[in-house]
Amino acid sequence: METIVQNVWTKTKVLIKALVIGGIVLVLQIPTFFVQDLIKEREQRQKEAIAEVSSKWAAKQNIAGPVLVFLTCPPSILLKYKWLRMRYLIF
Repeated sequence: METIVQNVWTKTKVLIKALVIGGIVLVLQIPTFFVQDLIKEREQRQKEAIAEVSSKWAAKQNIAGPVLVFLTCPPSILLKYKWLRMRYLIF
């Protein structure tokens, strides 16, 4: 009789430990969810801040200036060999 009671108590003890560990794991998931929400919120705020600053300061810019064009083949060669195309270096 005593061995049956000890056997049942041993199984029950293992079950109780497993339930306690599972409960602790579930309770510790709550702060994890809070931290994940905080991270997502800060990432969204960062994107909003970047978009706001970009809209005010980073408009499209066109840069133009003097252009230097150099012919890479002398015109005399181009006249002699008509199949050659004119090639330019543009700076």
